[in-house]
Amino acid sequence: MTLGVGLFIDLPAYANWARIIIFQILAGLGIGPNFLAPLIALQTLVAPEDIATATATFMFVRQLSTAISVVIGGVIFQNEMQKQYAQLLSSGVSPQFVALLTGGSATSSTTLVRNLPAAQQSAVGNAFTDSLQKMWILYVCVGMVGFFASLAIKKQELKKQHEIIEIGLEAQERYRAKKEVMKKEKQQGMDVGSRGGQEV
Repeated sequence: MTLGVGLFIDLPAYANWARIIIFQILAGLGIGPNFLAPLIALQTLVAPEDIATATATFMFVRQLSTAISVVIGGVIFQNEMQKQYAQLLSSGVSPQFVALLTGGSATSSTTLVRNLPAAQQSAVGNAFTDSLQKMWILYVCVGMVGFFASLAIKKQELKKQHEIIEIGLEAQERYRAKKEVMKKEKQQGMDVGSRGGQEV
C-alpha cells in the first residue's frame, strides 16, 4: 500500500495509462488485504464474548479514520491549489476561473478545464498534479507509520477446540454475575491467606 501510494506521487499531469493501471494495481494489492485481515487478527485476541464489541469498535474507528483522512487530504489539496494562484493567473487563466480552482470547489471544477485553451489546460493540469503530490506524500507517511507498527504484531496461535459461546443480554448478565462470584472468591482466598501469614 505504501509503495503504491508512493508511486502516485510520480503520476504526470497527462494521462499515462500504463502508470495509472500499474500504480493502482500495486496500491490495491496493499489496501485489499487490510479490509478483513486486521479484523480477523483482532477477533483472535479478544475474549469470545467481546467479539461483537471489538468488531463494532474496529469498524467505527475505521470509518472515523477514513472520514478524517478524506478531510485532511482535501485541506492539503486546497491549500496547495491556493499557492498556485499567482502562477495560474500568469498563465492567462481568467481570475474568475482561478478563484474556482483555488477555492473550496477545486475538485468539482475539473470538468471545466476541458473548455480552456491547450496552454491553460497544461498550466491547470500542472497545478493539480503538484497539489495532489503533497497529498500523496501525507498518505505515504501515514502508510509508513502503519507498516512499522505492523512489525510489532506477534504470532497468535488459534484454538483448535470448538467453544460454544452464549450471546445476548441474558447471557451477558450470567457472565457478569459469574465474574463477580469469582472475584469475591479470589478476594476471600487472598484475605484468608494474608490472615494465615500473620498467624504464622
